[in-house]
Amino acid sequence: MYKNLYVIQKRLMFRAVLIWLVFSAFCFYFERYTWIYSSALGTLFSALAFRQLLVSQTRILKMKKKDLFFLAYLSRLGFYGVPVFLSFYFAAYFNSLLVIMCLFSFHLLYIILELKKNLKRYKARKTSG
Repeated sequence: MYKNLYVIQKRLMFRAVLIWLVFSAFCFYFERYTWIYSSALGTLFSALAFRQLLVSQTRILKMKKKDLFFLAYLSRLGFYGVPVFLSFYFAAYFNSLLVIMCLFSFHLLYIILELKKNLKRYKARKTSG
């Protein structure tokens, strides 16, 4: 992968783990252990799916093979399907709604990171030009 993708992944991982730790401390205080398990499951698979997205897009760009997209897309669907299935199968241990919300945590953090970066560039461009 490219250096800037490592930086993005490192920033997102730090923020996601920090948010998860704060959320887990909150849940531990109120004795909501299923919420801790659910958020851990969702965040873990969100990290795996986001990593797979970065790697697959890098491979597609380097190799210039667009046919790799479909296999990468199917594997990403698997990364999203496994925790949802587990949350329904083990309903006593996982909160399905929370798992689904946490599955998109990395994507949401990435959108916020890019939005902040682009807003900063826009303000700098607006003041200089």
